[in-house]
Amino acid sequence: EQNRGEETSPLLSCSLPEGNRILDPPRPMMPRLSQGMNDRELSLGAARFLVKNTLLLDDDDDTAASALRRFSIYERHLKAGEIVFAPDDRVDSFFCCLTGELRLDHPHLDLESGRPNTKATKRLAIVKPGTFFGFVDLFVQLSQAKRTFFARAHTNASFAVFFFADMDNLFRQYPDLGFSLQRALLRQTAIELHNA
Repeated sequence: EQNRGEETSPLLSCSLPEGNRILDPPRPMMPRLSQGMNDRELSLGAARFLVKNTLLLDDDDDTAASALRRFSIYERHLKAGEIVFAPDDRVDSFFCCLTGELRLDHPHLDLESGRPNTKATKRLAIVKPGTFFGFVDLFVQLSQAKRTFFARAHTNASFAVFFFADMDNLFRQYPDLGFSLQRALLRQTAIELHNA
């Protein structure tokens, strides 16, 4: 069987823990940021990073980077331990790590109450720059559209926030850019399936 230690792709980096061992609880949780709080307009540098390193496009004249900045794609900065989202949060966006690392954790269920135990979690992955996350919940639970795991800053980190409601306009006005985004999400999905 293939070692599940530090599996990476040259295109997207996402390291997975070995086996399914239960980890010690993560650092104490900090208050979750409200949606929109701490969001900034996507910087040109962040847009260039997304275009060249994640969407894999040549963009010498910044056309694609400028197009990304015209839509409701935001840049968010968090300190280590701050929460991106938690189980049962509404699914309305997905993300791409820009700097630092984010950690994805799955809560264990409390056997008595049947509710998630937020103090006992299992690490799913460490997300590194160039990696999308948070998009699978939308496709897995279309009717419920609720998050099933935690995402938190593992180190000080920044990430791009893509709101699903705004993606139709992006695809309509810039079909090539939309196609590249779809291809990047499919590539990320294939990597996750391979590593599962």
